[in-house]
Amino acid sequence: MTLILLIACAADTTNVELVQAEANEQGFTCPEGGRFYSPDPDVEACVDSQGELTGPWRRWDGDQLVVAAGYRRGELDGDYVGWHADGSLEESGRYVTGDKDGRWRRWRTDGQLDSSERWDTGSLLERREHGLDGELLSELRFHLGQRDGLATWWYPDGMLRSRVEYRHGQRDGASVQWHADGSLKTLGAYSADRRDGSWLSWDLDGQLVSRETWDQGELVAVEGGELVASDEACPRGTQPLLRELEHGSTELCETPAGVLHGPMTARYEDGSLRRVGGYKGGLPEGDWSTWCSDGMSASTGRYEAGERVGTWTFWSCADGELVRTEEHGPDEVLVRRF
Repeated sequence: MTLILLIACAADTTNVELVQAEANEQGFTCPEGGRFYSPDPDVEACVDSQGELTGPWRRWDGDQLVVAAGYRRGELDGDYVGWHADGSLEESGRYVTGDKDGRWRRWRTDGQLDSSERWDTGSLLERREHGLDGELLSELRFHLGQRDGLATWWYPDGMLRSRVEYRHGQRDGASVQWHADGSLKTLGAYSADRRDGSWLSWDLDGQLVSRETWDQGELVAVEGGELVASDEACPRGTQPLLRELEHGSTELCETPAGVLHGPMTARYEDGSLRRVGGYKGGLPEGDWSTWCSDGMSASTGRYEAGERVGTWTFWSCADGELVRTEEHGPDEVLVRRF
């Protein structure tokens, strides 16, 4: 047994030496005091006397280099570059002591820029997303990991699409939308992620079509637009909306400005219930339930201002067995039981 182990160790050593020799030929060298380290044939790295990663680090997929980075005292440090499987550039940026810093960019396989971000020692400050031809589609600002400040979206031809003010991750402040031709579509404001105050909507001819009054996400009055009778399923000031889907349909209520507000019912193709819930000011609100196609319960829970709250329960559609329960607090899952 001892002899077999010795042979195996010798073979491993030989493999590492071969990888190191090939890496050296390709310009991969460890810093002074470091030694070559290859945990598997696709990774080339260096470690210091304490066994911590230090110096250059590369990962291969066969003959294709897919990541080139650097480490210092066990943490990513320095330039980081990633490539697609076809060899085209995928991502580039820089780490400082394990944190992203400065400008980071991502590209699609066709070479077009997909997104770019600006970081400050691990804190995301700004994100831009681009379309299929590289055109700028959105620009978002962040603070402490949450959207904060002005968020802007564009149509593919460069015309403004919408602008919304964010504060601590929630929409808070002015909101403006434009039609594709540049004319105003909606104008209003949010307060703590809920529509508040007066919201105006215009059609493509520039005619004012509705004036909605909101109070912390509650629609209280509408001028213009078609109003449904008070005894209808949809709240007064909204109108029914039926969306035909590939495998069923969804019944909703929306304001003249196109905001979902009121009960929601989704059905399978045979008319059986699939999902029941509601919206308030465009966000999920109240009790929600879903069913499997055979009528068994799939989930139950509650939303408040678009966030899951309290206890959520999930069952398997395969056998009806309980899958898990979740206890939700503000913006996070507090407890998940399986």
